[in-house]
Amino acid sequence: MKKIIVNKDDTTSAVVRKMLGTLDKDITLVIPKNSKVGTSLNNFHILNREAEAAGKKLAVESVDEEVLAYAKVAGLTSDHPFLGRPGLQDIVPRTKASPVEIAARHFKEAKTKSSRGRKAAVKEEEVLPEEKPQEIFLAPVREEEEVKPHRRGSRKSRWTIWAVGGMVAVGAAGIWAVGAFWGRAEVTVRLEEYPWSLKSNFVADATVSKPNAAQKILPAEAFSLDRNITQTFPAAGVQNVEESAQGTITIYNAYSSTAQALVATTRFTTSDGKIFRLKERVTVPGATVKDGAITPASITATVIAEKAGPSYNIGPVSRLTIPAFKGTPKYDGFYGVLSEGAKGGFIGAKKVATERDIAAAKTKTVEILKGSLESLFIATKPSGFHVPEGAMSFILKRVVVNEKTDAQGNFNVFGEATLSAVGFREEDLVELVRQYAATERGGAPLTFRSFEFTAKSINLDIAAKRNTFSADINAVLTTVFAPETFKDSIKNLSVESAQSAIGRISGLAEGKVSLWPFWIKRVPADASRIVVKVE
Repeated sequence: MKKIIVNKDDTTSAVVRKMLGTLDKDITLVIPKNSKVGTSLNNFHILNREAEAAGKKLAVESVDEEVLAYAKVAGLTSDHPFLGRPGLQDIVPRTKASPVEIAARHFKEAKTKSSRGRKAAVKEEEVLPEEKPQEIFLAPVREEEEVKPHRRGSRKSRWTIWAVGGMVAVGAAGIWAVGAFWGRAEVTVRLEEYPWSLKSNFVADATVSKPNAAQKILPAEAFSLDRNITQTFPAAGVQNVEESAQGTITIYNAYSSTAQALVATTRFTTSDGKIFRLKERVTVPGATVKDGAITPASITATVIAEKAGPSYNIGPVSRLTIPAFKGTPKYDGFYGVLSEGAKGGFIGAKKVATERDIAAAKTKTVEILKGSLESLFIATKPSGFHVPEGAMSFILKRVVVNEKTDAQGNFNVFGEATLSAVGFREEDLVELVRQYAATERGGAPLTFRSFEFTAKSINLDIAAKRNTFSADINAVLTTVFAPETFKDSIKNLSVESAQSAIGRISGLAEGKVSLWPFWIKRVPADASRIVVKVE
């Protein structure tokens, strides 16, 4: 039970706010003598009405018998804190005694003392024997209502009264306007919180479209990325080598519309007699012939100098012939062009890649390729998706080492791989767990104040597009509360009614309403001037 101390100067509205501001359902008002609340029966009817509207049980405690009597008439339980006699609850207020009644009372007290020869003090608050308690009905009186006598005055006094009254009216209108057009209401609500945890297995499945709380299955998404890279590494070995220059040749068919196959090692000759051979077999496509005019067709290929050494490191060559076609019409119809020349011819000591260099370069290339794919996946992954650590599959397709070093003594490694993963939306996991928790708590509408989870024991099946994992979930639940909807429900209500509405919020721990400026007594009718804060 909550006891609320009522001050002498507290108005009925102030007492109602105190009463509605507490979460306790059983309330006792401790009312002193000569309090404003105790001056009118109507005030106790108001207190009883607001208590019932808020679902609270109200009682009154006072040493003032008139207050106890008013409480009794208004239907409230009342009690004297010191005497504790049930009979005090049945005493009803008596009318104020006249001077004759007071004198008669004192005469009766003196006569009683002399006849019995002992003290018979009568307490000021007791009811005399001849005063029979009777139930009275008091007409409702407006709180702190005061009737002032009308006094006639001079014309000048009347004008003064009118002037003062006018200023008061203007001031009152201004005060009303401030409240009506700039008034604000702030509602602060704190909801009960329920710590909640779960340890369970879940399945993220790309073949389902919505969460299944009963089976703990989440809709998922399967991802796949391909990438290749070429990495350069320094060679640590040194040996004498003979290397032939290489170049890229463009082979033209200006002879006929028939394709021409050229075998590997086919020779191409420069005008000064340098010979380059095809590294691989190629087929030169047929030319386009229209109205007797030939438009040559072409293909590119790699050629290698016939001899090692720097003498074959040459610049661009505009035409190389094919000696095998010499003496036939094809000799002039097929030719090659080294647009960028040839390079790489070398004889002498040179840096070379050792077996250790090659092994280390392969390992490093794979590491770089894997990290690059993971970074690319994180950067391109759709927002909101979660892929637990261990739910990605890295598949290396090939690693090719080019052991030939360049002029700086470096060789290169080519790598190609695929990254596959199965992820799920965090909001789907939250919704699935929310449904599960609501079922556990009897189906009440709940939401999460906080939500943390750790996924582990990942079992990824790329072919089935499934990811099975276990999760430790720690969360804080609270009831669902819609601030915007609540705003509409309290528009233009009195402060007491608004406080009652707050008290009826499901899962409420504490709540209050504050109005500005202080003299307004109702919540603004405009929802934009109402702020609802949820703590």
